[in-house]
Amino acid sequence: MTINIGNSTLPGVYTRQESNSSVAANVSAPADVGLVGEADLTAGTAEANTVYAVTTSPQAYRLFGDSPLAGAIADALQNGGYPIYSVACELIDVTGEDISGSGSTSVTLSNAPLSEDVSMISIEVDGTSKSVTGTFGNPADESPGSDAAVVNTVVGEIELDAAPSTSGTADYTYADYSGALSALADDKKHVLDFVGVLAENGDVINELNTTINGMANTYNFALGIAGAAAYIPDTSAFTNPLDTSRMQLVFPNRNRAGESLIGAYVGVRGSIGINQSGMRKRLAGQSSLFEDLSSTQKADLDVLNIVVLETDRNGVRMVNDPTCVAADNLEEAEYNHGLARLVGDYVTLIVHDNADRFIGKLHTQSARNNLGDILNNELSSLLRTNSIVAYTVAVEEIDSVTARVEVGIQTADPLRNIEAIIVSGDVDTASA
Repeated sequence: MTINIGNSTLPGVYTRQESNSSVAANVSAPADVGLVGEADLTAGTAEANTVYAVTTSPQAYRLFGDSPLAGAIADALQNGGYPIYSVACELIDVTGEDISGSGSTSVTLSNAPLSEDVSMISIEVDGTSKSVTGTFGNPADESPGSDAAVVNTVVGEIELDAAPSTSGTADYTYADYSGALSALADDKKHVLDFVGVLAENGDVINELNTTINGMANTYNFALGIAGAAAYIPDTSAFTNPLDTSRMQLVFPNRNRAGESLIGAYVGVRGSIGINQSGMRKRLAGQSSLFEDLSSTQKADLDVLNIVVLETDRNGVRMVNDPTCVAADNLEEAEYNHGLARLVGDYVTLIVHDNADRFIGKLHTQSARNNLGDILNNELSSLLRTNSIVAYTVAVEEIDSVTARVEVGIQTADPLRNIEAIIVSGDVDTASA
């Protein structure tokens, strides 16, 4: 969609950001990352909904205990992110939720994501306590033993050994991402370039999307990063829940131990900034995925603009670098990969910050020429570094108090495919 930032009601610069065959290459600019997730606030010293700039792994574990958030921060640091602006979600206890009305062995709790520590979950059915184990797959695919239950904490789904006949209750703790994301955006929106969440939960994804787009409305641009789903039973039937160039969804998003890979992912993005595409970049310290996809499954998700991870003999790497732009979204089509979105935002900031300096000056041809010269110099610098391959700048008068700045950029897409042809036979070296 066309993105409008600001308005003409008050003095200032207002921007319409459009997609029109202007894509991205590499720009030298710092990239700062944020992470939001579950922490052990009993063992750690941090407080919920408070931003901490973490620079070492020991600091992460001191603040957040031995928790998913601490592990993700350590992964982000290992992959080159620095510092990691981190926020622990508030954990909210629920006691005695009624699950007797399901009439089935499959139950979905009212709140999610739950704490990944399944020892914090108690389930009682027909007066009998259940032994609880966790899965990051579909609990309905499991066959719990007698007096047992399997829980996917990300989506709050439970599979029981037997359906409740007279009574059923659940005690659990869930993470409130809303307050944590608000705290991060309020405190660090001016510096963040990437924001990752550890729970691949639909409500959390939507909350992140709302936060990221809200930041963009005040020229605070970032990419939101989340897992695409807790599990995808059939990639050919899956649909991307978003249609925006400001979000990237990743799958698979956990390693074989069930640990989130989002920390490692945002660490890589922070280290490369907007110097290069994430395509084919490796996640240091990661050697396995919770699920290894077939070539067909990867292709299914690639078409849906899901960032696909894969393993090879050297570990885990990114296959592609798309944003969540739908195929029929022509207004954002040219921001359909992460690097394009970042460069578009970078140029937007160049234009906004320089144009803003002229608000309040006398509206003369000389002032318009001066602004045009400044923007030409800025974009020439990008041209010399191959960040863009062409650009145009035009500054013109609309009326006595309004000027228009139009900037066009042309950049190079990341190289996606190479066709290699190897011919065996006689070689004519004279013509080589």
